[in-house]
Amino acid sequence: MAVKQYIISALVLDVLERDIAHIGSSTLKMAHVYMESLCRAQDEVNADLSRIRTQFRRSGIKVLKEERQPHGVRVQYVVQGYEHSFYLLRGLLRTEVTTLLKRYLHLPTPIEPGHYPNKSI
Repeated sequence: MAVKQYIISALVLDVLERDIAHIGSSTLKMAHVYMESLCRAQDEVNADLSRIRTQFRRSGIKVLKEERQPHGVRVQYVVQGYEHSFYLLRGLLRTEVTTLLKRYLHLPTPIEPGHYPNKSI
């Protein structure tokens, strides 16, 4: 679902902005190295968000409201004149944001227990 991807990407962007600000004000000796990595990830997220917005315009999708609540995020959106909504729980958001952030930082994602690629156990 493109709307879900849009919301999660926007949250990743928020996380990156916050972390860049924290690292920028830190006393780390090599802060510029970490900031460069985070800024590159930020550029990738912005490019993806731009692609998603273009897709929204072509498909007639418009996000009306994104409401952050104590236990998650409620999203209201319109697709070709029909209004929809969904709610993403905080636990799911944390997992999705972490996975996407790792992708943007080019970090490996751990193998889930019980799933071993190219091996039969």
